[in-house]
Amino acid sequence: MSRSIPHVAECVNLIPSASQSAAQLPLFPGDAVGVPVTRGSKNPLWWGLADRLRRLRLQAEVSALTLGALAGIAAATSTRIERGVGLPGIDVIEKIALALGVEPCWLGFGNDGEEPFQQKIPRLVSGPELPRPSITDRVNAQAFLGCGERLRVARLAKGLSMRDVARAAEVSVQAVSAMEAGRICPRVDTCERLAVALDVAPCWLAYGVGRGPIAN
Repeated sequence: MSRSIPHVAECVNLIPSASQSAAQLPLFPGDAVGVPVTRGSKNPLWWGLADRLRRLRLQAEVSALTLGALAGIAAATSTRIERGVGLPGIDVIEKIALALGVEPCWLGFGNDGEEPFQQKIPRLVSGPELPRPSITDRVNAQAFLGCGERLRVARLAKGLSMRDVARAAEVSVQAVSAMEAGRICPRVDTCERLAVALDVAPCWLAYGVGRGPIAN
């Protein structure tokens, strides 16, 4: 089933309404935030986002309200992400990461985000468990802007159509087209599904960091 992506600057669109609980929200790969995937498979890399953000913010000794102001995002956004009731776009992750003085790749995808995701294969953790935050209000998020072009390059390198990518990543063809054109940015979970479909690192697709496509 295809999943639509909102035409908004901040791609947090899994915030439940007053009549909808977090457990009812559809999340990759079909489970609620905080519920592991099938035994024997690894959780997606974005799965630890809420915990990484909470731990960083507490170590930096800033409130969610202050962090929102520094990052230039809605005041409640970081709180919703920490509570696991909202999945942000890669643009929001970059803004929050820069405000905290850490790499967007680590915040969004953890230590393994620079390599393509591989199911059921142990992954080496090479980076720090928790980077040391350095608060700043000089946030100029730019890396996510190249996601659309990287998506197009990776798709063509694999010889795939937009429909092929859409089917593999469980999004609409229209969403793939809009992302390639830079009209919308993917959510962190969508970005990882796209990266898996294209066999590239999610950090490369989102921010240009890590392993990109291998030319045929």
